[in-house]
Amino acid sequence: MEMTDNLISLLQEEKQLWQDFYELTLSQQNCLTPEKTEDLLKLVDEKEDCIKSLKKLQEKISSIEDDHKEVVQENPKVIIELKAEISQLIQKAKALDTTNRSILINHFSEYKKELGQYQAAKGAVLKYSKDLSAGKGYFIDTNR
Repeated sequence: MEMTDNLISLLQEEKQLWQDFYELTLSQQNCLTPEKTEDLLKLVDEKEDCIKSLKKLQEKISSIEDDHKEVVQENPKVIIELKAEISQLIQKAKALDTTNRSILINHFSEYKKELGQYQAAKGAVLKYSKDLSAGKGYFIDTNR
């Protein structure tokens, strides 16, 4: 029974970490502009820490499930429900992350177009300024 409680506790902790991961992904959606790059990087670091914690936790859960198969059979309903809730959170986070990536790709392509326009304008200015600049020659001061 102790192992069952331990497994349920670990699954609840995993569920909370996935909830945190989802909320961080949700927060990222508000930081997908160049003005908020620092905030976005902080959120990415937090998500990375969350992923590391999830990996360690999943190793513990997997170890308990492999070593004590009877634990899952003692209270299967609670364990199955927790795993289903975790799976739903994972799917929500993946869908939101896909949306964030498409938004980021759209912003990137807009900035790429804008940069191309600036480069074209710079090239035009440079071409015209070369034609208007003084040619080679000497300056003669007639007042001397």
